[in-house]
Amino acid sequence: MLKLFKNFEKKDYLIILVVFVLVIFSVFLDLRIPEYMSEITTLVQTENSTMNEILIAGGHMVLCAVSSLICTIVVGYLIGDNKYNLIYLDIDNNTKLSKIIYNLIGIISNELYCVIFIEN
Repeated sequence: MLKLFKNFEKKDYLIILVVFVLVIFSVFLDLRIPEYMSEITTLVQTENSTMNEILIAGGHMVLCAVSSLICTIVVGYLIGDNKYNLIYLDIDNNTKLSKIIYNLIGIISNELYCVIFIEN
């Protein structure tokens, strides 16, 4: 795995950093939703609370959910897009990275064959 990091360019490290930050932010937003649900429940049970207070808390909760969804979509795009895909290789390209990937695939397929052979 460390051999793969040696072949990364600056943009690859930038994409990894952006994905990491977006995932952390998405988790933070997901963890805020129960707090807003608790606040809404408290406001509903309180006699003097107004509908406006409940709607504001509900709006914040929906905003957190939608923002988390947008972060997840952006992360999925960055990971899945071929120009940012860290292991995208041209078959005709005979680079060190392609040799590492092809060897890794060979090792995985051999281990899979051994596991299947042992189970039978």
